[in-house]
Amino acid sequence: MSTLMHKLRTGFHRDFANGPITMVFEGQPDHLVPANSSVMVESELFLMVGRMLGHCFLYGGPGFPGLSPAIRHVLCGGSMDTVQVTYEDCPNLDIRDTIQLLAENSELVGAQRDSVVRLCMAWDLPPPTQSNRAWLHDKMLMHAVLGRSDRQVKQLQKGLKETGIWPLLSSREDVVKLLFPCEKEAEITPQMILSNIRWPPLSPDSEDDDYDLSVDAIARVTTYFKNFIGQASSEQLKELLRFWVGWEVPPQKLILRVDGGRFPRALTCSETLRLPEHYTTYKEFESDLVAAVSTCDTGFGLV
Repeated sequence: MSTLMHKLRTGFHRDFANGPITMVFEGQPDHLVPANSSVMVESELFLMVGRMLGHCFLYGGPGFPGLSPAIRHVLCGGSMDTVQVTYEDCPNLDIRDTIQLLAENSELVGAQRDSVVRLCMAWDLPPPTQSNRAWLHDKMLMHAVLGRSDRQVKQLQKGLKETGIWPLLSSREDVVKLLFPCEKEAEITPQMILSNIRWPPLSPDSEDDDYDLSVDAIARVTTYFKNFIGQASSEQLKELLRFWVGWEVPPQKLILRVDGGRFPRALTCSETLRLPEHYTTYKEFESDLVAAVSTCDTGFGLV
């Protein structure tokens, strides 16, 4: 499920005549919109994306952060009459700049008027006049964001409905926020991880029959690990969780063990991270942990 959400954010390694990587969503953070591609629509790729989003939600996986509020509003059954569209929702900067010309008070002349007229003709809209300028501005902005993504949104809706979660999305705003959080809400903080960790005991009176490590070694390695978490960015913490438990959703219980291994290892099914006790410097510990965490997409918890 984590891989599904990662691919939706970073694109698929398929060339649909736009380059080696095909982006499913485009735009800036918290204003992502479905990519404007007739090939992707005709291949029903967005129908598949809707199914991916629905199944990830059903199984308690990570949400898809950064979607445009306007797209989210319409996608989840909101009315076109109440939707609010902003310039940031328009991923094409050239189109955005052209539409912004209509919002300015200065008269359109020369190249500026030509660019607006060309865009009007491409979208079957009348050329700008003094009387229709405000109307044309709103119409073009709405089309740039919602009109050009209408078929994509309908496919996404169909895919979500096939997974059975549509009644929740169309009636409960709290569920919508779980599936489509904003970027800030999807951040992972050090405290979210530290508060859920079950730290290894420092005494031999424990549940581990083969517990024979020194207290100093356990204390040293756990201190290194706390420092690593405290200094890590949200993206680094997400990678750590993917390595540790398989996805970037912090569980209620994260088990940490210190053992005699060579490299950091993760038992994702039991949500257990095993750290070697041989480290004597933080630099060496950090280097090995970063190397291990970077394998989360391919190594399945092993270096």
